[in-house]
Amino acid sequence: MLRTAAGGFAAIPLGEGVHRVVATEWGQDVDRDIPPTLDELRASVRRVLGADLAMSQPRWLSRFTDAARQADRYRAAGRSSPGTRPTSNRRPADRG
Repeated sequence: MLRTAAGGFAAIPLGEGVHRVVATEWGQDVDRDIPPTLDELRASVRRVLGADLAMSQPRWLSRFTDAARQADRYRAAGRSSPGTRPTSNRRPADRG
């Protein structure tokens, strides 16, 4: 991944002229419920790289983020966060 002052960028060749393109902008708050568009990806790549890339015919567009927001959702639902184990304050002898 190439890191710039504006964000991160990666283009991974998948074969047959197809690439997975990833653009991450530092400090951007986007509505993850709104599907991304090719124009939005182009604009993001332009802001991160400072250059235009020729892109057309996307096979798949999506947003991603770190899992930071998931912890709040798990706590609100009364479940443990992913990657953690439930704990108890009871001693093993107290468990029935």
